[in-house]
Amino acid sequence: MLFRTLVHLTILAIPNALTSQSQTPRTIIKSTPACRGCTLTLERVVRLGSPDGKEGLRGTGRIVTRDSRGRYYVVDGGAGPGVLLVFEPNGKYRETIGRKGQGPGEYTAISQVFVLPGDSIRLDDTRNGRYTILSPEYRVVRTSPYPIAHYLSTILFPDGFAVTTKTLRTPQEVGLPLHRVNPAGEIVRSFGADTPIYRTGMSNVFKRFLAPSSAPGQFHAAQFQAYVVERWDTAGRKVGEIVRDADWFRPWTTQPKLTPDAPARNPVLFAIREDRQGRLWTFSEVPQADWKKHVHQSPYREGEPTNWFIGGVTRNDGADTMVEVIDLASGQLLVSQRFDQMLWKMFEDGFVYSDGEDDVGNSYVDIWRIVLKQP
Repeated sequence: MLFRTLVHLTILAIPNALTSQSQTPRTIIKSTPACRGCTLTLERVVRLGSPDGKEGLRGTGRIVTRDSRGRYYVVDGGAGPGVLLVFEPNGKYRETIGRKGQGPGEYTAISQVFVLPGDSIRLDDTRNGRYTILSPEYRVVRTSPYPIAHYLSTILFPDGFAVTTKTLRTPQEVGLPLHRVNPAGEIVRSFGADTPIYRTGMSNVFKRFLAPSSAPGQFHAAQFQAYVVERWDTAGRKVGEIVRDADWFRPWTTQPKLTPDAPARNPVLFAIREDRQGRLWTFSEVPQADWKKHVHQSPYREGEPTNWFIGGVTRNDGADTMVEVIDLASGQLLVSQRFDQMLWKMFEDGFVYSDGEDDVGNSYVDIWRIVLKQP
Protein backbone atom coordinates (compact mmCIF):
# COMPACT_ATOMS: atom_id res chain seq x y z
CA MET A 1 0.00 0.00 0.00
CA LEU A 2 2.82 2.41 0.84
CA PHE A 3 4.50 1.70 -2.50
CA ARG A 4 1.30 2.34 -4.44
CA THR A 5 0.78 5.62 -2.56
CA LEU A 6 4.28 6.82 -3.35
CA VAL A 7 3.86 5.98 -7.04
CA HIS A 8 0.54 7.85 -7.18
CA LEU A 9 2.07 10.92 -5.51
CA THR A 10 4.98 10.84 -7.94
CA ILE A 11 2.62 10.82 -10.94
CA LEU A 12 0.61 13.69 -9.51
CA ALA A 13 3.77 15.69 -8.94
CA ILE A 14 5.07 15.51 -12.50
CA PRO A 15 2.64 18.03 -14.05
CA ASN A 16 3.16 20.39 -11.10
CA ALA A 17 6.94 20.22 -11.41
CA LEU A 18 6.64 21.06 -15.08
CA THR A 19 4.23 23.96 -14.83
CA SER A 20 4.12 25.40 -11.32
CA GLN A 21 5.10 29.03 -10.86
CA SER A 22 5.05 30.85 -7.56
CA GLN A 23 1.95 32.95 -6.87
CA THR A 24 0.15 31.76 -10.00
CA PRO A 25 -3.62 31.77 -9.31
CA ARG A 26 -4.95 28.22 -9.22
CA THR A 27 -8.62 27.26 -9.35
CA ILE A 28 -9.60 23.76 -8.26
CA ILE A 29 -12.96 22.72 -9.70
CA LYS A 30 -15.05 20.01 -8.08
CA SER A 31 -17.51 17.71 -9.82
CA THR A 32 -20.85 19.19 -8.73
CA PRO A 33 -22.20 21.40 -11.55
CA ALA A 34 -23.24 24.89 -10.47
CA CYS A 35 -25.97 25.04 -13.11
CA ARG A 36 -28.57 22.53 -11.98
CA GLY A 37 -30.63 21.21 -14.82
CA CYS A 38 -28.21 22.46 -17.50
CA THR A 39 -27.72 20.07 -20.42
CA LEU A 40 -25.85 19.98 -23.72
CA THR A 41 -27.74 19.27 -26.92
CA LEU A 42 -26.43 18.22 -30.33
CA GLU A 43 -28.08 19.17 -33.61
CA ARG A 44 -26.59 17.97 -36.86
CA VAL A 45 -26.06 20.86 -39.25
CA VAL A 46 -24.73 19.10 -42.33
CA ARG A 47 -22.94 15.96 -43.50
CA LEU A 48 -19.84 16.36 -45.65
CA GLY A 49 -19.21 13.74 -48.32
CA SER A 50 -21.21 12.40 -51.23
CA PRO A 51 -23.60 9.46 -50.67
CA ASP A 52 -21.67 7.17 -53.06
CA GLY A 53 -18.25 8.08 -51.65
CA LYS A 54 -16.90 9.10 -55.07
CA GLU A 55 -16.19 12.70 -54.11
CA GLY A 56 -13.92 13.93 -51.37
CA LEU A 57 -13.54 11.91 -48.20
CA ARG A 58 -11.61 8.67 -48.09
CA GLY A 59 -10.46 8.04 -44.52
CA THR A 60 -9.31 9.56 -41.25
CA GLY A 61 -6.72 12.06 -40.00
CA ARG A 62 -8.95 15.04 -40.60
CA ILE A 63 -8.61 18.76 -39.98
CA VAL A 64 -11.92 20.61 -40.30
CA THR A 65 -12.57 24.36 -40.30
CA ARG A 66 -14.93 26.88 -41.95
CA ASP A 67 -14.71 30.35 -43.49
CA SER A 68 -17.13 33.29 -43.28
CA ARG A 69 -18.88 32.11 -46.46
CA GLY A 70 -19.80 28.86 -44.74
CA ARG A 71 -17.42 26.77 -46.83
CA TYR A 72 -15.83 23.83 -45.03
CA TYR A 73 -12.17 22.88 -45.46
CA VAL A 74 -11.08 19.32 -44.73
CA VAL A 75 -7.67 17.65 -44.71
CA ASP A 76 -8.34 13.93 -45.09
CA GLY A 77 -5.46 11.46 -44.94
CA GLY A 78 -7.30 9.01 -47.14
CA ALA A 79 -7.75 11.58 -49.90
CA GLY A 80 -4.05 12.42 -49.70
CA PRO A 81 -1.92 14.57 -47.36
CA GLY A 82 -1.16 17.06 -50.13
CA VAL A 83 -4.72 18.22 -50.86
CA LEU A 84 -7.38 20.34 -49.20
CA LEU A 85 -11.02 19.41 -49.81
CA VAL A 86 -13.64 22.18 -50.06
CA PHE A 87 -17.33 21.63 -49.31
CA GLU A 88 -20.26 24.00 -49.76
CA PRO A 89 -22.37 25.10 -46.75
CA ASN A 90 -24.93 22.42 -47.69
CA GLY A 91 -22.24 19.73 -47.50
CA LYS A 92 -21.81 19.20 -51.23
CA TYR A 93 -18.27 18.65 -52.45
CA ARG A 94 -17.00 21.73 -54.28
CA GLU A 95 -13.38 21.19 -55.29
CA THR A 96 -9.94 19.96 -54.32
CA ILE A 97 -7.10 22.40 -53.72
CA GLY A 98 -3.50 21.41 -54.38
CA ARG A 99 -1.71 18.21 -55.21
CA LYS A 100 1.21 16.30 -53.80
CA GLY A 101 4.60 17.81 -54.59
CA GLN A 102 7.09 20.53 -53.79
CA GLY A 103 6.25 23.17 -56.37
CA PRO A 104 3.94 26.20 -56.10
CA GLY A 105 0.47 25.11 -55.07
CA GLU A 106 1.77 21.67 -54.16
CA TYR A 107 1.94 20.15 -50.69
CA THR A 108 3.43 17.07 -49.09
CA ALA A 109 1.77 17.07 -45.67
CA ILE A 110 -0.76 19.79 -44.79
CA SER A 111 -0.62 20.04 -41.01
CA GLN A 112 -2.46 23.29 -40.17
CA VAL A 113 -5.27 25.21 -41.89
CA PHE A 114 -5.85 28.82 -40.79
CA VAL A 115 -8.70 30.91 -42.20
CA LEU A 116 -7.41 34.49 -42.26
CA PRO A 117 -9.37 37.77 -42.36
CA GLY A 118 -11.16 38.13 -45.69
CA ASP A 119 -11.23 34.33 -46.15
CA SER A 120 -7.66 33.97 -47.34
CA ILE A 121 -6.20 30.64 -46.21
CA ARG A 122 -2.84 29.71 -44.77
CA LEU A 123 -1.70 26.10 -45.18
CA ASP A 124 1.26 24.86 -43.13
CA ASP A 125 3.17 22.02 -44.80
CA THR A 126 5.21 19.90 -42.41
CA ARG A 127 7.35 17.93 -44.82
CA ASN A 128 8.06 20.83 -47.15
CA GLY A 129 8.85 23.03 -44.12
CA ARG A 130 6.86 26.02 -45.34
CA TYR A 131 3.46 27.70 -45.44
CA THR A 132 1.38 28.91 -48.38
CA ILE A 133 -1.12 31.78 -48.43
CA LEU A 134 -4.10 31.32 -50.76
CA SER A 135 -6.47 34.05 -51.88
CA PRO A 136 -10.22 33.66 -51.24
CA GLU A 137 -10.35 32.31 -54.83
CA TYR A 138 -7.63 29.76 -53.89
CA ARG A 139 -4.85 31.28 -55.96
CA VAL A 140 -1.34 31.08 -54.51
CA VAL A 141 -0.37 34.47 -53.07
CA ARG A 142 2.99 33.49 -51.60
CA THR A 143 4.96 30.62 -50.13
CA SER A 144 7.41 31.15 -47.27
CA PRO A 145 9.81 28.88 -45.36
CA TYR A 146 8.45 27.71 -42.01
CA PRO A 147 10.66 24.97 -40.57
CA ILE A 148 8.67 24.61 -37.31
CA ALA A 149 5.52 23.45 -39.16
CA HIS A 150 4.06 20.31 -37.58
CA TYR A 151 0.78 18.57 -36.76
CA LEU A 152 0.46 19.54 -33.10
CA SER A 153 -1.55 22.42 -31.68
CA THR A 154 -0.68 25.95 -32.90
CA ILE A 155 -2.20 29.40 -32.37
CA LEU A 156 -1.54 32.10 -34.97
CA PHE A 157 -1.62 35.67 -33.60
CA PRO A 158 -2.54 38.78 -35.64
CA ASP A 159 1.10 39.97 -35.73
CA GLY A 160 2.17 36.83 -37.59
CA PHE A 161 3.84 35.30 -34.53
CA ALA A 162 2.58 31.96 -33.28
CA VAL A 163 2.66 29.81 -30.18
CA THR A 164 3.04 26.09 -30.72
CA THR A 165 3.63 22.97 -28.71
CA LYS A 166 6.28 20.46 -29.63
CA THR A 167 8.76 18.26 -27.80
CA LEU A 168 12.25 19.33 -28.83
CA ARG A 169 15.38 17.62 -27.58
CA THR A 170 17.88 20.39 -28.09
CA PRO A 171 19.86 21.82 -25.13
CA GLN A 172 17.86 25.07 -25.31
CA GLU A 173 14.34 23.62 -25.57
CA VAL A 174 14.39 20.19 -23.91
CA GLY A 175 11.71 19.93 -21.22
CA LEU A 176 9.93 23.10 -22.41
CA PRO A 177 6.65 22.22 -24.19
CA LEU A 178 5.63 25.71 -25.44
CA HIS A 179 7.37 27.82 -28.06
CA ARG A 180 6.84 31.33 -29.42
CA VAL A 181 7.64 31.38 -33.12
CA ASN A 182 8.32 34.36 -35.39
CA PRO A 183 6.81 34.69 -38.90
CA ALA A 184 9.90 33.00 -40.38
CA GLY A 185 9.23 29.87 -38.34
CA GLU A 186 12.10 30.46 -35.92
CA ILE A 187 11.71 29.81 -32.19
CA VAL A 188 12.28 33.03 -30.25
CA ARG A 189 11.26 31.77 -26.81
CA SER A 190 10.62 28.37 -25.21
CA PHE A 191 8.76 28.07 -21.94
CA GLY A 192 6.14 26.04 -20.09
CA ALA A 193 8.08 24.77 -17.07
CA ASP A 194 9.89 26.20 -14.06
CA THR A 195 12.43 23.37 -14.04
CA PRO A 196 12.77 21.74 -17.45
CA ILE A 197 13.08 17.97 -17.12
CA TYR A 198 12.80 15.19 -19.63
CA ARG A 199 13.12 11.45 -19.21
CA THR A 200 12.34 8.52 -21.47
CA GLY A 201 8.65 7.70 -21.37
CA MET A 202 7.53 11.24 -20.50
CA SER A 203 6.34 12.27 -23.96
CA ASN A 204 2.67 12.31 -22.91
CA VAL A 205 3.47 14.68 -20.05
CA PHE A 206 4.70 17.31 -22.52
CA LYS A 207 1.73 17.25 -24.90
CA ARG A 208 -0.42 20.39 -24.88
CA PHE A 209 -3.54 21.47 -26.73
CA LEU A 210 -3.84 25.22 -27.20
CA ALA A 211 -6.71 27.69 -27.58
CA PRO A 212 -6.84 31.50 -27.75
CA SER A 213 -7.85 33.42 -24.64
CA SER A 214 -10.15 36.44 -24.58
CA ALA A 215 -7.33 38.31 -22.82
CA PRO A 216 -5.04 39.95 -25.40
CA GLY A 217 -1.68 38.25 -25.78
CA GLN A 218 -2.73 35.21 -23.74
CA PHE A 219 -3.76 31.64 -24.49
CA HIS A 220 -4.90 28.44 -22.82
CA ALA A 221 -2.80 25.26 -22.75
CA ALA A 222 -4.45 21.98 -21.77
CA GLN A 223 -2.39 19.09 -20.56
CA PHE A 224 -2.93 15.78 -22.33
CA GLN A 225 -2.67 13.32 -19.45
CA ALA A 226 -3.97 15.43 -16.58
CA TYR A 227 -7.12 17.54 -16.37
CA VAL A 228 -5.19 20.79 -16.04
CA VAL A 229 -5.66 23.91 -18.18
CA GLU A 230 -3.01 26.62 -17.86
CA ARG A 231 -3.22 30.21 -19.05
CA TRP A 232 -0.04 31.80 -20.37
CA ASP A 233 1.01 35.04 -21.98
CA THR A 234 3.31 35.16 -24.98
CA ALA A 235 6.16 36.46 -22.81
CA GLY A 236 6.26 33.04 -21.16
CA ARG A 237 4.52 33.90 -17.88
CA LYS A 238 1.88 31.58 -16.51
CA VAL A 239 -0.99 33.77 -15.33
CA GLY A 240 -3.52 31.18 -14.22
CA GLU A 241 -4.33 27.51 -13.88
CA ILE A 242 -7.47 25.39 -13.65
CA VAL A 243 -7.24 21.96 -12.02
CA ARG A 244 -10.31 19.79 -12.47
CA ASP A 245 -10.80 17.37 -9.57
CA ALA A 246 -12.64 14.60 -11.42
CA ASP A 247 -12.87 10.98 -10.25
CA TRP A 248 -13.04 9.79 -13.85
CA PHE A 249 -9.81 11.60 -14.85
CA ARG A 250 -6.71 11.10 -12.74
CA PRO A 251 -3.20 12.10 -13.89
CA TRP A 252 -1.15 9.42 -15.57
CA THR A 253 2.18 9.10 -17.37
CA THR A 254 1.87 6.09 -19.71
CA GLN A 255 -1.03 4.32 -21.38
CA PRO A 256 -1.44 0.58 -20.80
CA LYS A 257 -0.49 -1.50 -23.79
CA LEU A 258 -3.60 -2.15 -25.88
CA THR A 259 -4.66 -5.81 -25.70
CA PRO A 260 -8.02 -7.45 -24.99
CA ASP A 261 -6.81 -8.33 -21.48
CA ALA A 262 -5.30 -4.95 -20.57
CA PRO A 263 -6.86 -2.34 -18.28
CA ALA A 264 -9.00 0.35 -19.92
CA ARG A 265 -7.13 3.16 -21.60
CA ASN A 266 -6.65 6.32 -19.57
CA PRO A 267 -8.75 9.39 -20.43
CA VAL A 268 -7.22 12.05 -22.66
CA LEU A 269 -7.93 15.79 -22.70
CA PHE A 270 -7.70 16.45 -26.43
CA ALA A 271 -9.42 19.80 -27.17
CA ILE A 272 -10.43 23.08 -25.50
CA ARG A 273 -12.03 26.37 -26.55
CA GLU A 274 -13.02 29.60 -24.82
CA ASP A 275 -16.28 30.95 -26.23
CA ARG A 276 -17.48 34.56 -26.49
CA GLN A 277 -19.32 34.26 -23.16
CA GLY A 278 -16.08 33.51 -21.31
CA ARG A 279 -16.83 29.82 -20.90
CA LEU A 280 -14.19 27.15 -21.36
CA TRP A 281 -15.30 24.04 -23.24
CA THR A 282 -13.24 20.89 -22.71
CA PHE A 283 -13.34 17.62 -24.64
CA SER A 284 -11.94 14.39 -23.20
CA GLU A 285 -11.77 10.93 -24.73
CA VAL A 286 -12.95 8.23 -22.30
CA PRO A 287 -13.27 4.47 -22.90
CA GLN A 288 -16.70 2.97 -23.39
CA ALA A 289 -17.84 0.36 -20.88
CA ASP A 290 -17.71 -2.31 -23.62
CA TRP A 291 -14.47 -1.09 -25.22
CA LYS A 292 -12.90 -4.57 -25.22
CA LYS A 293 -15.33 -5.88 -27.84
CA HIS A 294 -13.98 -3.24 -30.26
CA VAL A 295 -10.34 -4.36 -29.94
CA HIS A 296 -9.11 -6.10 -33.09
CA GLN A 297 -5.86 -7.73 -34.06
CA SER A 298 -4.01 -6.18 -36.96
CA PRO A 299 -3.34 -8.43 -39.97
CA TYR A 300 -0.54 -10.83 -39.10
CA ARG A 301 2.72 -10.59 -40.99
CA GLU A 302 5.40 -13.17 -40.50
CA GLY A 303 8.17 -11.92 -38.26
CA GLU A 304 6.20 -8.97 -36.89
CA PRO A 305 4.82 -8.73 -33.34
CA THR A 306 1.08 -8.92 -32.74
CA ASN A 307 -0.53 -5.47 -32.75
CA TRP A 308 -4.00 -4.52 -31.58
CA PHE A 309 -6.22 -1.56 -32.47
CA ILE A 310 -9.66 -0.20 -31.59
CA GLY A 311 -12.34 0.33 -34.24
CA GLY A 312 -11.77 0.86 -37.92
CA VAL A 313 -11.98 3.99 -40.06
CA THR A 314 -13.37 6.06 -37.19
CA ARG A 315 -12.77 6.08 -33.43
CA ASN A 316 -16.45 6.03 -32.48
CA ASP A 317 -16.14 2.34 -31.58
CA GLY A 318 -14.73 1.94 -28.10
CA ALA A 319 -14.56 5.59 -27.07
CA ASP A 320 -16.94 8.30 -25.84
CA THR A 321 -16.48 12.04 -25.41
CA MET A 322 -16.87 13.77 -22.06
CA VAL A 323 -17.77 17.42 -22.70
CA GLU A 324 -17.61 19.93 -19.86
CA VAL A 325 -18.26 23.66 -19.70
CA ILE A 326 -16.48 25.83 -17.10
CA ASP A 327 -17.36 29.45 -16.30
CA LEU A 328 -13.98 31.17 -16.19
CA ALA A 329 -15.19 34.21 -14.23
CA SER A 330 -16.58 32.21 -11.30
CA GLY A 331 -14.36 29.16 -11.65
CA GLN A 332 -17.38 26.85 -11.55
CA LEU A 333 -18.30 23.77 -13.53
CA LEU A 334 -21.57 24.43 -15.34
CA VAL A 335 -22.25 21.08 -16.97
CA SER A 336 -20.60 17.71 -17.54
CA GLN A 337 -22.09 15.37 -20.13
CA ARG A 338 -20.99 12.19 -21.88
CA PHE A 339 -21.66 11.51 -25.57
CA ASP A 340 -21.47 8.06 -27.14
CA GLN A 341 -19.32 9.18 -30.04
CA MET A 342 -16.10 11.07 -30.60
CA LEU A 343 -16.78 14.79 -30.96
CA TRP A 344 -13.61 16.34 -32.23
CA LYS A 345 -12.33 19.87 -31.98
CA MET A 346 -14.75 22.80 -31.59
CA PHE A 347 -13.56 24.66 -34.69
CA GLU A 348 -15.69 27.71 -33.94
CA ASP A 349 -18.11 28.73 -31.19
CA GLY A 350 -20.90 26.18 -30.93
CA PHE A 351 -19.71 23.88 -33.74
CA VAL A 352 -17.95 20.53 -33.46
CA TYR A 353 -17.46 17.66 -35.86
CA SER A 354 -17.42 13.88 -35.81
CA ASP A 355 -16.48 11.30 -38.41
CA GLY A 356 -18.06 8.03 -39.42
CA GLU A 357 -18.77 5.61 -42.21
CA ASP A 358 -22.03 4.36 -43.67
CA ASP A 359 -23.18 0.77 -44.06
CA VAL A 360 -21.12 0.23 -47.21
CA GLY A 361 -17.95 1.85 -45.89
CA ASN A 362 -18.16 5.38 -47.31
CA SER A 363 -16.55 7.99 -45.05
CA TYR A 364 -18.26 11.19 -43.95
CA VAL A 365 -17.87 14.10 -41.56
CA ASP A 366 -20.85 15.35 -39.57
CA ILE A 367 -20.96 19.00 -38.47
CA TRP A 368 -22.87 19.51 -35.21
CA ARG A 369 -24.17 22.52 -33.35
CA ILE A 370 -23.64 21.98 -29.62
CA VAL A 371 -25.69 24.18 -27.30
CA LEU A 372 -25.71 24.70 -23.55
CA LYS A 373 -29.38 24.60 -22.49
CA GLN A 374 -30.26 26.28 -19.21
CA PRO A 375 -33.52 25.59 -17.31
